[in-house]
Amino acid sequence: MGDIINECKQLMNKYGHLSFVESLPALQNGWWSIGNKHDLTGPQVLNIYLAWRGEENK
Repeated sequence: MGDIINECKQLMNKYGHLSFVESLPALQNGWWSIGNKHDLTGPQVLNIYLAWRGEENK
């Protein structure tokens, strides 16, 4: 799962400075691309990343 988190962090670093509306299409494509590499869907990748972020922010 570390690979998925690292790829998500790179994705967020690339698009995190944009507004949500501006970055959403690129983020969605990125999540799906990451998911395809790990036999997951984009929403599953996002769920993994958000769960990790939630644990980091405790």
